[in-house]
Amino acid sequence: MRKIENLTFEQKLSLLDKIVKELDKGDLSLEAVFEKYKCGVELCNELSGFIKELEGKVEYIESSFKGD
Repeated sequence: MRKIENLTFEQKLSLLDKIVKELDKGDLSLEAVFEKYKCGVELCNELSGFIKELEGKVEYIESSFKGD
């Protein structure tokens, strides 16, 4: 698998969707399930962190326009 750090937000979200669909099928070995789950958690953390960072930037921009 490619390094997920080098993927765009949209690519990470797409990969997470693919992982969820693969896990939902239920036909993976226990080892494969663990690896997919681990990658999915890593993707979720990265996506969440990115969204929180953007929220902070938006709040900063909004407060600068309000003169706070």
